[in-house]
Amino acid sequence: MKVGILNIIIPIIAVFVATIIAITLQSTEKDTLPMGYIEGSLPPCSVSIQCSDNIGKLCTIKINDTLRQAFGKNSPFPTDCIKVLYKP
Repeated sequence: MKVGILNIIIPIIAVFVATIIAITLQSTEKDTLPMGYIEGSLPPCSVSIQCSDNIGKLCTIKINDTLRQAFGKNSPFPTDCIKVLYKP
């Protein structure tokens, strides 16, 4: 009897744990998207937008009817925005 119950409960627990892990990984991936910053704005790297490291369309933002490319920071210094980023 005990073995029969365990054979039912263990797969249910495994599916539950796998679901929780998948949800956690999905939200963590979205939370780690890099921020892109607009060069040429004053002060530099002050206008930010959510971007991605995955190659695709360039990460851009429209400012005053002009499409501007966003760049990521290669270092913690606020004036160093040169890393090419892409749309998420």
